[in-house]
Amino acid sequence: MSRISLTIDVESDWGGRLQPCRENCIGIEKGIPQLLSMLERNRAKATFFVSASIFSLYGELVKEMMAKGHEIASHGYLHTDYSKLGKADLLYQAKKSKELLEDGLNCEIAGFRAPQFRMHPDLYETLFVAGYKYDSSAVCGRLAGRYDNSKLRKSPFKTNHNILEIPISNIPMTNKPMGILWINHLGFSIFSALERFSGAGDVVIYLHPFDILEQKSKNDFGLLVNFWYTFKAASACNTLKRIIDYYSRSSNFVTLNKYLE
Repeated sequence: MSRISLTIDVESDWGGRLQPCRENCIGIEKGIPQLLSMLERNRAKATFFVSASIFSLYGELVKEMMAKGHEIASHGYLHTDYSKLGKADLLYQAKKSKELLEDGLNCEIAGFRAPQFRMHPDLYETLFVAGYKYDSSAVCGRLAGRYDNSKLRKSPFKTNHNILEIPISNIPMTNKPMGILWINHLGFSIFSALERFSGAGDVVIYLHPFDILEQKSKNDFGLLVNFWYTFKAASACNTLKRIIDYYSRSSNFVTLNKYLE
């Protein structure tokens, strides 16, 4: 039986583009409760990558996630472009986020994901020094201006610094990542047909709480970003429900830290 991992990046609205304050976190306040209910109905566990800069605002909600059996991992401290940080700043962000989450939750934080999948050349070495065990920042494909990992291995692999990399899966027969908005834009019927035809094994899917909300907070980040988050927004939550139902029939939902076993 294959393993399915739902991974949820907990950050401010519009893909973490807004400053971390309550008025900029509609996705967290409205989306997270919907996600927790959806997961509980299907007895599915997920990995939540939490931006530690907003932990002080939503510490009790994060504790609720953990109490329900979900894994908490790090999404860094500030939601910024980690690929452009100096090595010392990168280590600071990785260590501070881990320390804040571990102190607040009284548990080990094993996993890390770089904001917007922007990977620093020294990421794995930095994560090893900071005490992490795995990373899930790699996307097997290419997105102009964001990442180019077309030749990357698609299954989990150990890096030179003993960090386990768990890449985001691709939509079958494409080089597009298994993100809820990618699947929603494509259409669930097409996605499920590709999945059945390919017979894919283990799957890692990502989303943001903000993704599943039809009513978005009012902001203007340009035509492309606005289109990305609003196109077919009314169907995104239902698409996620159909994805969970589809995989529940034949797969086990596991948190990413289970890959360490």
